[in-house]
Amino acid sequence: MREVLDAANIAPQDYDWYVSDIETNWTPPGFSPVDQWFSGEELASFLDEH
Repeated sequence: MREVLDAANIAPQDYDWYVSDIETNWTPPGFSPVDQWFSGEELASFLDEH
């Protein structure tokens, strides 16, 4: 996701994000595959950590 945002020249901190329809075989700590809102700061921090 970080690569997509960088290619689109979008800083995640500038927006609030509704994350939905996540399909993964790994669920990192503090994350849920259930649809949810992230603040821009939360999403940026999550992407930096994972």
